[in-house]
Amino acid sequence: MIRKQLYISEAHERAIKKRARELGISEAELARRLLDRLLLEGDDGDVLALGRAEAALGLFEEA
Repeated sequence: MIRKQLYISEAHERAIKKRARELGISEAELARRLLDRLLLEGDDGDVLALGRAEAALGLFEEA
């Protein structure tokens, strides 16, 4: 695995902590699952269309 760092808002921090706790997984595992859904689970197994990616990000930001 490759280590990455990124800056997130306080709202994202709260949402990630809450959702990871609800699922009983680490925050890192939640981030990997979100990236998988956002980038890898397209109809053809390739990168999602931009519109679907933006919609998914919007839902994540609302959480």
